[in-house]
Amino acid sequence: MTDSPAHGAHRGRPGFLTKESIIEEALRIPQEEFSMGRLAESLGVSPQALYHYFPSKHSISIAIARKINQMVPLSDRSLPWREYTRSVLLGYREFLQKNHYPFARVLPSGVSLFRIGGDATGDFDGLMMSRLNDFMTVFLREGLTPEECMESWFMIQNFLRRSDLHR
Repeated sequence: MTDSPAHGAHRGRPGFLTKESIIEEALRIPQEEFSMGRLAESLGVSPQALYHYFPSKHSISIAIARKINQMVPLSDRSLPWREYTRSVLLGYREFLQKNHYPFARVLPSGVSLFRIGGDATGDFDGLMMSRLNDFMTVFLREGLTPEECMESWFMIQNFLRRSDLHR
């Protein structure tokens, strides 16, 4: 006899499965262990159930990067450059201290918490580009050239990456 809805089996996706629940669970899996199969196993669903919400592993990575960037506070770009930089660094530090997501350290597919423009497909909501624009506004106002601004941006990104790796 096969299972039917009358016998307790449920067809379709589980009611608890949402984009948000998938992202939250993905953040808990170390990047080197991450796969659609591992994520599905962790959620107690089939890998096919995940594809309804995310067409690929890469699309989950982009969603995770968005989520992380939404969690990191923005800094007030009206601050002088030293205070602004301190605010940026403390905001990332606070995020990293409060959130111990193994996945957040290095995202697969080249997507990084610290990337400025998202992925090559343009499928990024612009949070990091907004952060770069704020950074450029502050540092251009202080008299740096665009080249010096970008060099400073990359130095701060490298500092944040190294700080995170060695915390």
